[in-house]
Amino acid sequence: MKTTLSRRRFAAMLPGLVMVPHLAAAQGIDPAARGLALSDNVKDTWATSRGLSRPVGAYMACVDMSQGAVSSSLGDAEDLSGHGANLTVLSNLGTGAWTTPGYFTSVAGTTGQAAYIPRNFLNYNLATQCLVFAFRVKAPAPAANVYIMGNGQPSGGANLQGLFFSARTSGQIAVFANTSGGTSAGLYSKSIVFDGNDHSVMLAIDGPKGNVYLYVDGKLDAVDRLPTIVNIGPLFATSNLTSHFWFGCGGVIDGNATSNTTYAMAWSGLFHAMAWTGSLPLNLRHIAKTLSSNPTKMLTYGDVLLPKSRLLVSVVGQSNENGAATEPAQTGNLAAPHFDPIPASKLADGTVTLGGNRGWWTNFITGCGELGIWADVHPTAIGTTSLLHNWVGVLRAWVSNMLVTRGTYVLNNGNVYKNTFGTNVSALNATIPAASTVAPTHTSGTVTGSDNIPWLFMGAARAQDVAGYIYPRTDAYFDPNGALAAALLPHTNRQGYDRKMLIFSIGQGDKTMGTVAAEFTLGIQRMTDYFLNAGLDYVALGFTCYGLTSGLDAWYTSDLIPGWQAAVASYAGNPKVLLGANLRTAIGVMPNGGGAACPGLQSDLLHMNNPTLALAAKAWIAALQTAGVLPRAAML
Repeated sequence: MKTTLSRRRFAAMLPGLVMVPHLAAAQGIDPAARGLALSDNVKDTWATSRGLSRPVGAYMACVDMSQGAVSSSLGDAEDLSGHGANLTVLSNLGTGAWTTPGYFTSVAGTTGQAAYIPRNFLNYNLATQCLVFAFRVKAPAPAANVYIMGNGQPSGGANLQGLFFSARTSGQIAVFANTSGGTSAGLYSKSIVFDGNDHSVMLAIDGPKGNVYLYVDGKLDAVDRLPTIVNIGPLFATSNLTSHFWFGCGGVIDGNATSNTTYAMAWSGLFHAMAWTGSLPLNLRHIAKTLSSNPTKMLTYGDVLLPKSRLLVSVVGQSNENGAATEPAQTGNLAAPHFDPIPASKLADGTVTLGGNRGWWTNFITGCGELGIWADVHPTAIGTTSLLHNWVGVLRAWVSNMLVTRGTYVLNNGNVYKNTFGTNVSALNATIPAASTVAPTHTSGTVTGSDNIPWLFMGAARAQDVAGYIYPRTDAYFDPNGALAAALLPHTNRQGYDRKMLIFSIGQGDKTMGTVAAEFTLGIQRMTDYFLNAGLDYVALGFTCYGLTSGLDAWYTSDLIPGWQAAVASYAGNPKVLLGANLRTAIGVMPNGGGAACPGLQSDLLHMNNPTLALAAKAWIAALQTAGVLPRAAML
């Protein structure tokens, strides 16, 4: 390992000497927290004196891909991190790599005109580590999809475990993982990267949590939180990474690339490879912007903020909780990176559920980030749903013209039937309650009556199957649509979080279905017990917002809010059941069509508009601060 700073390394560190105020918190020590009212200059001196301007210790490699870093007769490029992970240029390419000033350039051909970072410097294990790769690349769109860099090859090729980047004929960049479980489907950029111009790319992978983020030119461009990139099989460990990390081709065993096909690509600025154990930095958006605007800057401790803790949230709610507003938003500079629509979950039948086209979750995640909390939200709420009928399961005696919805159980002639509108859980939000006029009488399979309502024969009524029965988690009829299981799925599939929580906020659908106070209380208790039994750390019980549709607020007052209050009271003394935000009282009565800048309802008289979403997020953050789940003091 090198013991002295080269001029190039020293120059790369210079931008870090101008410290952003308060970033001492990156090391968990904030002058303000110690009662020091320091000027910006004094804060900067304080931070610098404590080493926050040193290159961040997460670096595996930081290679200068410009001509100025050449450190050998063959044209090897220097690793500025001090680990010695220099870019090794193959002899067939040699100093030809630097024919274009300011760029390292690989050459197309079959004689291995490429370069690599030795594999022993870029070892990582996604079971425990989080990775960031950042680089600047320039090339036109290729005539065929090609692998341009990485240490992996797909299972149909050399079958090397690792990551690899691909230039696509569309001009997009895609990243793939090859593990012992196979080759991933890939995460594709939305933006064009290969158009003959310089573009910065940053890939962030949270191995333990299974989240993947792709930034292009400093902006969040694509997110994958589903099991397609890193959770497709057993995660590859360090011992399985047999290839060097290549530039100009995909992974190649032992650097034997003299006959390997390579592609013409140009890199400039610094190539960054970093690994953290436990969590990605909380300020990824800021890091991506910084590296895009200053491609020769080396990240320092002062540039990186790690979260205090990590929180995973899923949701039982309706469209107001899922997202029904306009103008999609994304999280701020200091927050877990998300943008609308947020992927919620992947169901057993392969259906991917999405959050709506803007909910209040981006505001909520940003608010948590400002408190130092990495919050991942899976908006598993489903529009047009009733807690009793769609989520928990309730049995009612069939009568003509009764309202039914997907999952409604009815009792008729001593038999139990279930309504099966739609084909899967994601069809729930398209299921409007309808009046049933034809009684189900069949004794097998599914039959759709002349009223177009399908009924599945469940069987002869059991002892507990009496009208009004609300099914507990131990009953086979509980969770009639698998919606609660879908809300639990993110918690069972994801690791690396300090706390896991279910947020409950619902109301409108139960007014439609006529749920009364006592039923609502028991339904909330059935749902809460399900998540507590599954091992969640918290269930936060809230209530949804005001609405102007006919009779809605009166039903809130007479039945649903009293039922919710009784449910909350029944868990008094249970530290795992939290009093969440009652949006009906926290936000209050809202006008119709409050305008772009004013809180209010949309023209449908039911859904919050964009300004109201921020109020909902603040109300929930305040409730969770009161409950002790979130800190009261901002991180910075």
